[in-house]
Amino acid sequence: MNIFNNSDVSMCIRGLSIADKPDDVRKAWANLKGQYPNLSSVIRLDDYDRNVLPQSVKKYTTKSDNYLVPYFKSDKLYFIDDEMVKNMFIKGTNVFPIDHSVMMDSNICSYIDSLVRGKPLGTVGSKLLPIIDDLLRDGLNFDFLFYMIENIKNILPSANFSANSKLEFWMSLNINFRKNLVSLHYFSSIDSKEYRKTLRPNFLLTYRQCARRAIDATFGLYMTSEGRSYLSQFADFQRVVLLSLIGMLRINFSSNKNGRNKMLEFFDFMHNKVGIYMEREAILAHEYFCDSKSLPILKKIQKGGNKRKLLKKLDNIAWDMITPRLMERLMSSGLGGGTDYFIPIFMTFDDDLKHMLESFQVKLVAYEKNSGAFLSIPEYNSADYFEDAGLKNCTDYFFSETKKKERQAKSLHTRASLLPVLFKEYRKLRHAM
Repeated sequence: MNIFNNSDVSMCIRGLSIADKPDDVRKAWANLKGQYPNLSSVIRLDDYDRNVLPQSVKKYTTKSDNYLVPYFKSDKLYFIDDEMVKNMFIKGTNVFPIDHSVMMDSNICSYIDSLVRGKPLGTVGSKLLPIIDDLLRDGLNFDFLFYMIENIKNILPSANFSANSKLEFWMSLNINFRKNLVSLHYFSSIDSKEYRKTLRPNFLLTYRQCARRAIDATFGLYMTSEGRSYLSQFADFQRVVLLSLIGMLRINFSSNKNGRNKMLEFFDFMHNKVGIYMEREAILAHEYFCDSKSLPILKKIQKGGNKRKLLKKLDNIAWDMITPRLMERLMSSGLGGGTDYFIPIFMTFDDDLKHMLESFQVKLVAYEKNSGAFLSIPEYNSADYFEDAGLKNCTDYFFSETKKKERQAKSLHTRASLLPVLFKEYRKLRHAM
């Protein structure tokens, strides 16, 4: 059973979603009655003066031209779990580590490769070097799991999954991916303390040692049963998001209805074709139906536009769209370096991706450490959002017991069941264009 379907947990989440100050959080947490020791939550509060973001990160979040996008768009964050509550009562204080790891998109990773190899950075140098200087001065961590997951599409075509050794498997992978990953490990080995003193990068590991780390990391993620299971979750969900994206575009191109009526059709599409409700994607879809310019990431997909390699373009956009989900999974998986809390920060020069990441403001996250079950609640409650948009009757119907039972009666899409639906809807989209 999903922990978030439990009545005590649901009551707690409702309380957290309207919390403004620490007392509100503690009162909501009391609903759990100590029965969920592995549950944790991070909540953005209005009436709270503690700043948990390092200054090096905060200064970029307040600039209009920043390239660092924290998962939470606020520094007023409150952290809570049973262990923390216990420490506050017993010790009177509570000090805990927070890992602010920087995750990078593929373009940034290729620039890092050029940087450590001494290659020219061209026009991007004026943007990249000041940020790298700040990050190294402040000793922030760097996480490469996102890069490894994002590049599944480049790994699969050539990977030798029957390889007899780690090295044989590694050599079968895309050469640019290999170069970038080794360079990322090499870059992350720079001694930040030494850099602050001398402003010269002192690498604590040799390039060969970093290559060994990269080989071990890829083998552990792509070749072990645990790693494959982890990857499969993302690959399958990315296809679900791709299906949702195709349906959204097809609906928008197929009629001249207003945003409200297109959204009615999209709710039907989610119910009948996708089979699950995705809050983040539903809100983005409505904004897109009301104003197609609200999602710049889709600016190259236009009615009457070029259909060449359309599916590949949509596939790449769907990977971008699950970026927040990857960040959330890292928060709940304990893969952020062994600290109590992991708050990811995403680095990109892609303004369209940045815009999409910033368009869904998060009020709170809650997750179960053992299972990795995760729940994110937007700053603006989606029920209120759709009610203000005149869609309350539709959402009431979509979430009625009848409709929920219909969706529950259907099995969630498997890879085999999803692909025929996806390609059928893709053909409809091409026709609508």
